[in-house]
Amino acid sequence: MLVGPRLFSHAIRPPVMRAGPAAPDRVELGTDLPNATLLAQELEQAKESCPNGISVATDKKGLQKADTALAQQASLATAGPAATAVATQQSQFRRGVCPYLATMGKVEQGVLEPEAVGKLEFASGLVRNLGNAAGLFEELHTAHGSTFQVQGANGPILFDTRPETVEQLLVRTEDPRNPPLFAKSALASHGMAGLFGTDNVFLNDGPGWKLSRQAVMPYFSSKHVHTDERVAAIDGIVSRHLDRLADQVGAGAVVDLQEIMEKTTLDVALNHIFSANLSPDRLDEIHSAFAVVMKASAEETMLPGSSQRAEEGTKARVKQAEARLEAFADELIAGRRSQGVGERDALDGLLSMRHPDTGEGPTDGQLRHEILTLMLAGHETTASLLGWTLCELARNPEGQAQARDEIEREIGSAEPGFRSLKG
Repeated sequence: MLVGPRLFSHAIRPPVMRAGPAAPDRVELGTDLPNATLLAQELEQAKESCPNGISVATDKKGLQKADTALAQQASLATAGPAATAVATQQSQFRRGVCPYLATMGKVEQGVLEPEAVGKLEFASGLVRNLGNAAGLFEELHTAHGSTFQVQGANGPILFDTRPETVEQLLVRTEDPRNPPLFAKSALASHGMAGLFGTDNVFLNDGPGWKLSRQAVMPYFSSKHVHTDERVAAIDGIVSRHLDRLADQVGAGAVVDLQEIMEKTTLDVALNHIFSANLSPDRLDEIHSAFAVVMKASAEETMLPGSSQRAEEGTKARVKQAEARLEAFADELIAGRRSQGVGERDALDGLLSMRHPDTGEGPTDGQLRHEILTLMLAGHETTASLLGWTLCELARNPEGQAQARDEIEREIGSAEPGFRSLKG
Protein backbone atom coordinates (compact mmCIF):
# COMPACT_ATOMS: atom_id res chain seq x y z
CA MET A 1 0.00 0.00 0.00
CA LEU A 2 1.24 3.44 -0.87
CA VAL A 3 0.19 6.18 1.50
CA GLY A 4 1.44 9.71 1.00
CA PRO A 5 0.37 13.28 1.63
CA ARG A 6 -2.25 12.88 -1.09
CA LEU A 7 -3.51 9.50 0.15
CA PHE A 8 -2.99 7.41 -2.96
CA SER A 9 -3.36 3.73 -2.25
CA HIS A 10 -3.21 0.55 -4.30
CA ALA A 11 -6.06 -1.69 -3.16
CA ILE A 12 -5.55 -5.46 -3.26
CA ARG A 13 -7.63 -8.50 -2.53
CA PRO A 14 -6.53 -10.76 0.32
CA PRO A 15 -3.63 -12.95 -0.89
CA VAL A 16 -3.95 -16.71 -1.05
CA MET A 17 -1.87 -18.26 1.70
CA ARG A 18 -0.51 -21.74 2.27
CA ALA A 19 -2.00 -22.91 5.54
CA GLY A 20 0.34 -24.10 8.26
CA PRO A 21 -0.25 -27.02 10.61
CA ALA A 22 -3.53 -27.18 12.46
CA ALA A 23 -3.67 -24.69 15.32
CA PRO A 24 -3.32 -26.18 18.80
CA ASP A 25 -5.88 -25.72 21.51
CA ARG A 26 -5.83 -22.36 23.23
CA VAL A 27 -3.18 -21.84 25.90
CA GLU A 28 -4.62 -20.67 29.19
CA LEU A 29 -2.58 -18.12 31.09
CA GLY A 30 -3.03 -16.86 34.62
CA THR A 31 -5.98 -14.58 35.19
CA ASP A 32 -4.02 -12.22 37.43
CA LEU A 33 -1.51 -10.46 35.15
CA PRO A 34 -0.68 -7.11 36.76
CA ASN A 35 2.05 -6.01 34.38
CA ALA A 36 3.56 -6.53 30.95
CA THR A 37 6.74 -8.14 32.31
CA LEU A 38 4.82 -10.95 33.98
CA LEU A 39 2.68 -11.40 30.89
CA ALA A 40 5.78 -11.61 28.70
CA GLN A 41 7.20 -14.33 30.97
CA GLU A 42 3.94 -16.26 30.70
CA LEU A 43 4.04 -15.91 26.93
CA GLU A 44 7.60 -17.21 26.74
CA GLN A 45 6.53 -20.34 28.61
CA ALA A 46 3.41 -20.67 26.46
CA LYS A 47 5.44 -20.61 23.26
CA GLU A 48 6.84 -24.04 24.12
CA SER A 49 3.29 -25.38 23.83
CA CYS A 50 2.56 -23.57 20.56
CA PRO A 51 4.50 -25.01 17.61
CA ASN A 52 2.93 -22.41 15.34
CA GLY A 53 4.27 -19.58 17.43
CA ILE A 54 2.47 -16.67 19.04
CA SER A 55 1.38 -13.34 17.67
CA VAL A 56 -0.54 -10.87 19.78
CA ALA A 57 -2.93 -8.31 18.37
CA THR A 58 -5.11 -5.92 20.34
CA ASP A 59 -8.85 -5.58 20.07
CA LYS A 60 -9.94 -2.28 21.61
CA LYS A 61 -13.58 -3.24 21.53
CA GLY A 62 -12.95 -6.05 24.02
CA LEU A 63 -10.42 -4.37 26.28
CA GLN A 64 -10.16 -1.63 28.79
CA LYS A 65 -7.56 1.06 28.13
CA ALA A 66 -5.03 -0.43 30.55
CA ASP A 67 -5.47 -3.88 29.04
CA THR A 68 -4.85 -2.50 25.54
CA ALA A 69 -1.57 -0.95 26.62
CA LEU A 70 -0.60 -4.21 28.31
CA ALA A 71 -1.35 -6.17 25.15
CA GLN A 72 0.68 -3.79 23.01
CA GLN A 73 3.70 -4.25 25.29
CA ALA A 74 3.19 -8.00 25.26
CA SER A 75 3.18 -7.96 21.47
CA LEU A 76 6.68 -6.47 21.53
CA ALA A 77 7.82 -9.25 23.85
CA THR A 78 6.80 -12.09 21.53
CA ALA A 79 8.74 -13.42 18.59
CA GLY A 80 5.82 -13.65 16.17
CA PRO A 81 4.61 -16.62 14.15
CA ALA A 82 6.98 -19.42 13.22
CA ALA A 83 7.88 -20.10 9.60
CA THR A 84 5.55 -23.09 9.45
CA ALA A 85 2.55 -20.85 10.02
CA VAL A 86 3.79 -17.69 8.36
CA ALA A 87 1.07 -15.18 7.62
CA THR A 88 -1.69 -17.56 8.69
CA GLN A 89 -1.86 -17.33 12.47
CA GLN A 90 -3.12 -14.27 14.26
CA SER A 91 -4.27 -14.36 17.87
CA GLN A 92 -6.22 -11.91 19.94
CA PHE A 93 -5.53 -10.72 23.43
CA ARG A 94 -8.31 -11.29 25.94
CA ARG A 95 -8.04 -10.51 29.61
CA GLY A 96 -6.48 -13.59 31.24
CA VAL A 97 -6.46 -15.69 28.05
CA CYS A 98 -3.53 -15.11 25.71
CA PRO A 99 -3.07 -16.39 23.17
CA TYR A 100 -5.63 -18.57 21.55
CA LEU A 101 -4.70 -19.55 18.03
CA ALA A 102 -8.15 -19.68 16.51
CA THR A 103 -7.08 -16.51 14.61
CA MET A 104 -8.87 -13.21 14.27
CA GLY A 105 -10.68 -14.63 11.29
CA LYS A 106 -10.21 -18.21 10.23
CA VAL A 107 -7.86 -20.30 8.13
CA GLU A 108 -9.90 -22.15 5.54
CA GLN A 109 -8.41 -23.79 2.44
CA GLY A 110 -5.25 -21.75 2.94
CA VAL A 111 -7.00 -18.38 2.89
CA LEU A 112 -6.60 -15.96 5.77
CA GLU A 113 -9.70 -13.94 6.61
CA PRO A 114 -8.42 -10.96 8.62
CA GLU A 115 -10.48 -8.92 11.03
CA ALA A 116 -13.05 -6.81 9.19
CA VAL A 117 -13.37 -3.06 9.65
CA GLY A 118 -16.94 -1.88 9.24
CA LYS A 119 -17.77 0.81 6.70
CA LEU A 120 -19.05 3.11 9.44
CA GLU A 121 -15.86 2.68 11.49
CA PHE A 122 -13.68 3.36 8.44
CA ALA A 123 -15.73 6.39 7.39
CA SER A 124 -15.75 7.91 10.87
CA GLY A 125 -11.99 7.37 11.15
CA LEU A 126 -11.54 9.07 7.81
CA VAL A 127 -13.52 12.09 9.02
CA ARG A 128 -11.57 12.28 12.27
CA ASN A 129 -8.26 12.15 10.40
CA LEU A 130 -8.94 14.42 7.43
CA GLY A 131 -5.59 15.57 6.08
CA ASN A 132 -3.76 12.99 8.20
CA ALA A 133 -3.69 9.65 6.38
CA ALA A 134 -0.98 8.31 8.69
CA GLY A 135 -3.21 9.00 11.69
CA LEU A 136 -6.09 7.07 10.13
CA PHE A 137 -4.06 3.92 9.50
CA GLU A 138 -2.24 4.15 12.82
CA GLU A 139 -5.63 4.24 14.51
CA LEU A 140 -6.94 1.25 12.53
CA HIS A 141 -3.81 -0.86 13.00
CA THR A 142 -3.83 -0.11 16.74
CA ALA A 143 -7.42 -1.28 16.98
CA HIS A 144 -7.21 -4.30 14.66
CA GLY A 145 -3.59 -5.41 14.57
CA SER A 146 -1.16 -5.65 11.67
CA THR A 147 -3.81 -6.96 9.26
CA PHE A 148 -7.36 -5.83 8.65
CA GLN A 149 -9.83 -5.73 5.80
CA VAL A 150 -12.19 -3.02 4.54
CA GLN A 151 -15.07 -3.71 2.17
CA GLY A 152 -14.53 -1.52 -0.90
CA ALA A 153 -16.71 -0.85 -3.93
CA ASN A 154 -14.88 -3.53 -5.95
CA GLY A 155 -14.53 -6.04 -3.13
CA PRO A 156 -12.52 -6.44 0.08
CA ILE A 157 -9.34 -4.36 0.47
CA LEU A 158 -6.60 -5.85 2.63
CA PHE A 159 -4.24 -3.66 4.66
CA ASP A 160 -1.23 -5.63 5.87
CA THR A 161 2.06 -4.46 7.41
CA ARG A 162 3.65 -7.85 8.12
CA PRO A 163 7.12 -8.42 6.60
CA GLU A 164 6.12 -11.99 5.74
CA THR A 165 3.32 -10.74 3.52
CA VAL A 166 5.54 -8.16 1.84
CA GLU A 167 8.05 -10.91 1.06
CA GLN A 168 5.31 -13.09 -0.36
CA LEU A 169 4.04 -10.32 -2.64
CA LEU A 170 7.47 -9.25 -3.88
CA VAL A 171 9.50 -12.44 -3.99
CA ARG A 172 7.43 -15.61 -3.88
CA THR A 173 5.21 -15.20 -6.94
CA GLU A 174 7.56 -16.50 -9.62
CA ASP A 175 8.30 -20.11 -8.63
CA PRO A 176 7.18 -22.24 -11.64
CA ARG A 177 7.06 -25.37 -9.47
CA ASN A 178 4.17 -24.04 -7.41
CA PRO A 179 1.05 -22.03 -8.18
CA PRO A 180 1.51 -18.35 -7.32
CA LEU A 181 1.11 -17.69 -3.62
CA PHE A 182 -0.16 -14.25 -4.52
CA ALA A 183 -1.85 -13.28 -7.77
CA LYS A 184 -2.38 -9.58 -8.38
CA SER A 185 -6.08 -8.87 -8.65
CA ALA A 186 -7.90 -6.90 -11.31
CA LEU A 187 -8.66 -4.34 -8.61
CA ALA A 188 -4.96 -3.47 -8.36
CA SER A 189 -4.86 -2.49 -12.02
CA HIS A 190 -8.43 -1.24 -12.44
CA GLY A 191 -7.56 2.46 -12.48
CA MET A 192 -4.11 2.05 -14.04
CA ALA A 193 -4.40 -0.41 -16.91
CA GLY A 194 -5.59 2.25 -19.37
CA LEU A 195 -2.20 3.96 -19.45
CA PHE A 196 0.15 1.33 -18.04
CA GLY A 197 -1.40 -1.87 -19.42
CA THR A 198 -1.07 -5.04 -17.38
CA ASP A 199 1.89 -6.71 -19.10
CA ASN A 200 4.60 -4.96 -17.09
CA VAL A 201 6.76 -5.49 -14.03
CA PHE A 202 4.36 -3.57 -11.79
CA LEU A 203 0.99 -5.13 -12.62
CA ASN A 204 1.92 -8.53 -14.06
CA ASP A 205 2.66 -11.71 -12.11
CA GLY A 206 3.94 -15.21 -12.78
CA PRO A 207 6.29 -15.87 -15.75
CA GLY A 208 5.54 -12.52 -17.42
CA TRP A 209 6.46 -10.63 -14.28
CA LYS A 210 9.62 -12.70 -13.87
CA LEU A 211 10.74 -11.95 -17.45
CA SER A 212 10.30 -8.21 -16.96
CA ARG A 213 12.00 -8.28 -13.59
CA GLN A 214 15.02 -10.16 -14.90
CA ALA A 215 15.39 -7.59 -17.68
CA VAL A 216 15.58 -4.55 -15.41
CA MET A 217 16.85 -5.77 -12.02
CA PRO A 218 20.59 -5.72 -12.88
CA TYR A 219 20.34 -1.96 -13.36
CA PHE A 220 18.94 -1.45 -9.86
CA SER A 221 21.56 -3.54 -8.07
CA SER A 222 24.05 -1.92 -5.69
CA LYS A 223 26.82 -2.79 -8.14
CA HIS A 224 25.22 -0.57 -10.77
CA VAL A 225 23.78 2.15 -8.54
CA HIS A 226 26.54 2.71 -5.99
CA THR A 227 29.29 3.68 -8.39
CA ASP A 228 31.06 7.03 -8.12
CA GLU A 229 29.66 8.00 -11.52
CA ARG A 230 26.05 7.23 -10.60
CA VAL A 231 26.29 8.84 -7.16
CA ALA A 232 27.79 11.98 -8.70
CA ALA A 233 25.02 12.14 -11.31
CA ILE A 234 22.28 11.79 -8.71
CA ASP A 235 23.97 14.32 -6.42
CA GLY A 236 24.19 16.80 -9.29
CA ILE A 237 20.48 16.48 -10.09
CA VAL A 238 19.41 16.85 -6.46
CA SER A 239 21.71 19.85 -6.00
CA ARG A 240 20.13 21.64 -8.96
CA HIS A 241 16.67 21.23 -7.49
CA LEU A 242 17.81 22.33 -4.03
CA ASP A 243 19.50 25.40 -5.50
CA ARG A 244 16.26 26.31 -7.27
CA LEU A 245 14.34 25.79 -4.03
CA ALA A 246 16.78 28.02 -2.13
CA ASP A 247 16.33 30.77 -4.73
CA GLN A 248 12.53 30.55 -4.46
CA VAL A 249 12.54 30.63 -0.67
CA GLY A 250 15.09 33.45 -0.67
CA ALA A 251 12.76 35.49 -2.86
CA GLY A 252 9.94 34.99 -0.36
CA ALA A 253 7.93 32.56 -2.50
CA VAL A 254 5.52 30.02 -1.04
CA VAL A 255 6.54 26.58 -2.32
CA ASP A 256 4.89 23.15 -2.49
CA LEU A 257 7.54 20.84 -1.05
CA GLN A 258 5.68 17.70 -2.11
CA GLU A 259 5.65 18.86 -5.73
CA ILE A 260 9.35 19.72 -5.53
CA MET A 261 10.14 16.26 -4.16
CA GLU A 262 8.12 14.67 -6.98
CA LYS A 263 10.01 16.63 -9.64
CA THR A 264 13.36 15.87 -8.03
CA THR A 265 12.79 12.13 -7.77
CA LEU A 266 11.29 12.00 -11.28
CA ASP A 267 14.38 13.77 -12.65
CA VAL A 268 16.65 11.28 -10.86
CA ALA A 269 14.58 8.30 -12.06
CA LEU A 270 14.60 9.43 -15.70
CA ASN A 271 18.36 9.91 -15.61
CA HIS A 272 19.15 6.65 -13.86
CA ILE A 273 16.64 4.36 -15.57
CA PHE A 274 16.73 5.78 -19.10
CA SER A 275 19.84 8.06 -19.16
CA ALA A 276 17.48 10.94 -19.99
CA ASN A 277 18.36 14.55 -19.18
CA LEU A 278 15.35 16.83 -19.43
CA SER A 279 15.21 20.60 -19.44
CA PRO A 280 13.31 22.18 -16.52
CA ASP A 281 10.38 23.02 -18.80
CA ARG A 282 10.15 19.48 -20.21
CA LEU A 283 10.41 17.99 -16.73
CA ASP A 284 7.54 20.24 -15.59
CA GLU A 285 5.48 19.04 -18.56
CA ILE A 286 6.05 15.35 -17.80
CA HIS A 287 5.45 15.85 -14.08
CA SER A 288 2.20 17.71 -14.71
CA ALA A 289 0.98 14.96 -17.04
CA PHE A 290 1.76 12.31 -14.42
CA ALA A 291 -0.08 14.30 -11.74
CA VAL A 292 -3.23 14.48 -13.88
CA VAL A 293 -3.15 10.78 -14.76
CA MET A 294 -2.40 9.53 -11.25
CA LYS A 295 -5.17 11.64 -9.72
CA ALA A 296 -7.67 10.16 -12.17
CA SER A 297 -6.24 6.66 -11.62
CA ALA A 298 -6.57 6.91 -7.83
CA GLU A 299 -10.15 8.13 -8.10
CA GLU A 300 -11.09 5.33 -10.51
CA THR A 301 -9.46 2.72 -8.26
CA MET A 302 -11.29 3.84 -5.14
CA LEU A 303 -14.51 5.01 -6.86
CA PRO A 304 -15.11 2.71 -9.87
CA GLY A 305 -16.85 4.47 -12.72
CA SER A 306 -15.67 7.94 -11.70
CA SER A 307 -13.72 8.32 -14.95
CA GLN A 308 -16.91 7.83 -16.95
CA ARG A 309 -18.89 10.22 -14.76
CA ALA A 310 -16.24 12.95 -14.92
CA GLU A 311 -16.92 16.21 -16.73
CA GLU A 312 -15.91 16.37 -20.38
CA GLY A 313 -13.19 18.90 -19.61
CA THR A 314 -11.65 16.53 -17.06
CA LYS A 315 -11.80 13.61 -19.50
CA ALA A 316 -10.06 15.72 -22.14
CA ARG A 317 -7.27 16.71 -19.72
CA VAL A 318 -6.68 13.08 -18.77
CA LYS A 319 -6.54 11.95 -22.41
CA GLN A 320 -4.16 14.79 -23.26
CA ALA A 321 -1.90 13.89 -20.32
CA GLU A 322 -1.88 10.21 -21.33
CA ALA A 323 -0.98 11.16 -24.91
CA ARG A 324 1.96 13.27 -23.69
CA LEU A 325 3.34 10.45 -21.57
CA GLU A 326 2.95 7.87 -24.34
CA ALA A 327 4.67 10.20 -26.81
CA PHE A 328 7.53 10.69 -24.35
CA ALA A 329 7.96 6.93 -23.95
CA ASP A 330 7.98 6.51 -27.74
CA GLU A 331 10.70 9.19 -27.98
CA LEU A 332 12.87 7.25 -25.54
CA ILE A 333 12.39 4.01 -27.49
CA ALA A 334 13.15 5.58 -30.88
CA GLY A 335 16.14 7.48 -29.53
CA ARG A 336 17.74 4.40 -28.01
CA ARG A 337 17.19 2.30 -31.11
CA SER A 338 18.88 4.96 -33.21
CA GLN A 339 21.84 5.04 -30.79
CA GLY A 340 22.14 1.29 -30.58
CA VAL A 341 21.25 -1.00 -27.68
CA GLY A 342 23.97 -1.70 -25.14
CA GLU A 343 24.10 -2.33 -21.40
CA ARG A 344 23.81 1.18 -20.02
CA ASP A 345 20.50 1.17 -18.20
CA ALA A 346 17.09 -0.46 -17.75
CA LEU A 347 15.94 0.76 -21.16
CA ASP A 348 18.69 -1.33 -22.76
CA GLY A 349 17.55 -4.24 -20.60
CA LEU A 350 13.97 -3.91 -21.83
CA LEU A 351 14.99 -3.62 -25.49
CA SER A 352 17.17 -6.73 -25.11
CA MET A 353 14.41 -8.75 -23.43
CA ARG A 354 13.51 -12.01 -25.21
CA HIS A 355 10.82 -14.56 -24.47
CA PRO A 356 12.52 -17.79 -23.31
CA ASP A 357 10.33 -20.03 -25.51
CA THR A 358 9.74 -18.00 -28.67
CA GLY A 359 12.78 -15.72 -28.68
CA GLU A 360 10.51 -12.79 -29.53
CA GLY A 361 11.26 -9.32 -28.23
CA PRO A 362 8.74 -6.95 -26.64
CA THR A 363 6.27 -5.02 -28.77
CA ASP A 364 6.34 -1.23 -28.84
CA GLY A 365 3.17 -1.23 -26.77
CA GLN A 366 4.71 -3.42 -24.10
CA LEU A 367 7.87 -1.29 -24.06
CA ARG A 368 5.76 1.83 -23.66
CA HIS A 369 3.92 0.31 -20.71
CA GLU A 370 7.14 -0.90 -19.08
CA ILE A 371 8.73 2.56 -19.43
CA LEU A 372 5.77 4.41 -17.96
CA THR A 373 5.52 1.87 -15.14
CA LEU A 374 9.19 2.33 -14.25
CA MET A 375 8.77 6.10 -14.39
CA LEU A 376 5.99 5.82 -11.83
CA ALA A 377 7.60 3.19 -9.59
CA GLY A 378 10.96 4.93 -9.79
CA HIS A 379 9.85 8.17 -8.21
CA GLU A 380 6.35 8.20 -6.68
CA THR A 381 7.00 6.27 -3.47
CA THR A 382 10.33 8.00 -2.81
CA ALA A 383 8.69 11.39 -3.33
CA SER A 384 5.93 10.36 -0.93
CA LEU A 385 8.49 9.31 1.69
CA LEU A 386 10.40 12.58 1.34
CA GLY A 387 7.20 14.61 1.44
CA TRP A 388 6.05 12.90 4.63
CA THR A 389 9.50 13.27 6.20
CA LEU A 390 9.60 17.00 5.56
CA CYS A 391 6.01 17.36 6.73
CA GLU A 392 6.71 15.59 10.01
CA LEU A 393 9.95 17.51 10.57
CA ALA A 394 8.05 20.76 10.06
CA ARG A 395 5.55 19.66 12.73
CA ASN A 396 8.28 18.54 15.14
CA PRO A 397 10.85 21.27 15.93
CA GLU A 398 12.62 19.00 18.41
CA GLY A 399 13.09 16.26 15.82
CA GLN A 400 14.20 18.85 13.29
CA ALA A 401 16.85 20.14 15.71
CA GLN A 402 18.07 16.59 16.40
CA ALA A 403 18.38 15.89 12.67
CA ARG A 404 20.30 19.13 12.13
CA ASP A 405 22.66 18.34 15.03
CA GLU A 406 23.35 14.86 13.65
CA ILE A 407 24.13 16.25 10.21
CA GLU A 408 26.50 18.82 11.68
CA ARG A 409 28.16 16.18 13.85
CA GLU A 410 28.51 13.39 11.27
CA ILE A 411 28.99 15.32 8.03
CA GLY A 412 29.75 18.93 8.89
CA SER A 413 30.78 21.01 5.89
CA ALA A 414 31.76 17.99 3.77
CA GLU A 415 29.79 17.00 0.69
CA PRO A 416 27.42 14.18 1.74
CA GLY A 417 27.51 11.13 -0.50
CA PHE A 418 26.27 7.55 -0.51
CA ARG A 419 29.22 6.19 1.44
CA SER A 420 29.07 8.82 4.19
CA LEU A 421 25.30 8.45 4.56
CA LYS A 422 25.58 4.66 4.68
CA GLY A 423 28.09 5.02 7.52
